[in-house]
Amino acid sequence: MVTGTRFSARGFTLIEFMLVIVIIGLMLSVFIPQCQRSRYEAKIGLVRQNASEAGSYVVAWAQKQAMTMPKSTEISFEDFLTGSVNHRGSSFSQSALVNHYTGHTSFDGVEKFIRPDVPIRNPFCSDAPIRNPFNHISIFDRLNDDTEVPGKQPGLLFLISNPTGGEILEKDSINELYFIYTGMASQWYGSIDATSVPGIRRGIFVTKFFGQR
Repeated sequence: MVTGTRFSARGFTLIEFMLVIVIIGLMLSVFIPQCQRSRYEAKIGLVRQNASEAGSYVVAWAQKQAMTMPKSTEISFEDFLTGSVNHRGSSFSQSALVNHYTGHTSFDGVEKFIRPDVPIRNPFCSDAPIRNPFNHISIFDRLNDDTEVPGKQPGLLFLISNPTGGEILEKDSINELYFIYTGMASQWYGSIDATSVPGIRRGIFVTKFFGQR
């Protein structure tokens, strides 16, 4: 007697097939937003890293510029950061860096300090420009500037000056510089706010100094 195993030739029914599709769709609806959020937060982390690096370049550049000025001018590195410097008898003229995105022309001197056009190795010179991870161009590129505040694209670095202690010191005040940055289009990242002291201090701290009110 010959015996054998019978296999059912019945496949998936339409209802079973649709149920599998629904389950897959539900899984994707959970995992895809999480992946997108993780990628976005990773890019924001790079923006914060860029701000810390750019902050050190900004301060070093301002200090170097102040050292090249005649002592009789009494122009300090703070002036290069927060005020317009236009020394008579000198070809140098530089607008304040604060209240601008890094793509503004005021940051041209900082960019040249990082990546000079001369074949001499600068200790602050990177092998590659600091890039905005959202558009993959240098943070000093004109595309990283915006006439609106906050800008309409993510990853923009904006330098803020926050004077404090003026009520106590009368003439002198302590200035704190921060880089704050845009998140998704048309808003600052998270609870950062260019118009409030707590919001500014959630940005990236750059430096602190005494300055005139």
